[in-house]
Amino acid sequence: MNIGDLKNRITIQGRDSAGLWTDYVKVWAAIYPLSAKEPFDRGDVQQNATHRVVIRRRKDVKSTMRLLFAGRIYDIQSILPHYRDRDRQEMICEELHEMYDTVSVIRSESKVGAYNVVTSVPLPPREISCCIVDVQHNHNQAGTDPVTWQTKIQIDCYLGEDVIQGDTIRLSDLGDFFVTEARPAKHFLTVTATQAKRGAE
Repeated sequence: MNIGDLKNRITIQGRDSAGLWTDYVKVWAAIYPLSAKEPFDRGDVQQNATHRVVIRRRKDVKSTMRLLFAGRIYDIQSILPHYRDRDRQEMICEELHEMYDTVSVIRSESKVGAYNVVTSVPLPPREISCCIVDVQHNHNQAGTDPVTWQTKIQIDCYLGEDVIQGDTIRLSDLGDFFVTEARPAKHFLTVTATQAKRGAE
């Protein structure tokens, strides 16, 4: 491999003391898409790997890190010696989904008014970038009761976004959803929210 093959400038990120992704180092790399017919028979490499990334050998780069290139995020699944060049190493990566969607987050705060009456006051909506991963529609009916319709969504947003259980997520085409869970994962904050309706859909 010639030095000219390393023509893509990538950013390697690691987690800081707060668990957030921060830039660790920028290096030159060669990036090769993997075809569906190119599986890796290794226990530490998942079969949804999408790219092979070659860089100069670095002992400080770990498989717990990730790559950024051209606005895309790549999860490092495994780091291997280069098959031919000892001063190179290969990183088998999976390209993660992008944040193409925008939703509004609405949070309410409690205020004590006259006669110590506590009311819930919504704060101004905040827009965040996210990826709507899943939308599920379900319904059920008990006896002669009206049909209950429930829609559940799962979205992934960047770690560090301020979304908590009890918030409301507003989708422009589906309405408001109540956040039941906001769970930090390796790369994203995974949010689950539900919307329930009674009667005819």
